[in-house]
Amino acid sequence: MKGGCRLFLMPGWAMTPRVWDPLLLSLDSRFESTTGNWNEFISMSHDHPISHDICVGWSLGSMLLLEAILNGSVKTGHLILVATTSCFTGNDHFPGKHPRVLQRMKTRLKSSREVILRDFIENSLDPVEDPELVNHLLELSASHTDGELALGLDYLLNTELTGRLSEISVKTTVIHGTDDRIVPHEAGRFLQSGLPDSHYIEIEGGGHAIPLTHYQPIRDLLHDL
Repeated sequence: MKGGCRLFLMPGWAMTPRVWDPLLLSLDSRFESTTGNWNEFISMSHDHPISHDICVGWSLGSMLLLEAILNGSVKTGHLILVATTSCFTGNDHFPGKHPRVLQRMKTRLKSSREVILRDFIENSLDPVEDPELVNHLLELSASHTDGELALGLDYLLNTELTGRLSEISVKTTVIHGTDDRIVPHEAGRFLQSGLPDSHYIEIEGGGHAIPLTHYQPIRDLLHDL
């Protein structure tokens, strides 16, 4: 893509736009980047559609972008979906998290918030072990209230986009790690297979936290568009 490129990035559950820092710092000057907050995006009325040349989402952020494209509140020329699924709890076609897991997380937020978030972050980073990064992400997650975190879990529990994937005509790239412990890579493959104009990039050994641990394939893709 020649000239200026308007880039929009949406983080995943419990995270903030700062998770995109490694990627943004690696991009060349033609990119004009804007980031969103998943907790604000869920609650937006979307009366005025937003338009960007490229939209990038991670996990919950990707699901929000898919839904926004379906309802017409986001317009984009290329969609990049990182470590995500069309249904977080899975279905007959691919595995996912059992609803009881998400319900338990929601119930325990008030009494065991740090334990829940630390476990989520460590599983997201796996197989990478980086205690300093874990603590940094815990600090970022502190900006979200218990209510916002519960809102995100409710979204993951109740959102099912699988039956509408064929309606998405936007050119899409799905990026997924083979060792993702949050969203199984089979879910990413199925997602890509249901999108009419899409291709799949598999990151061997990559976990869930691709924007932090394996951002280079996203950077290379953006530079090639």
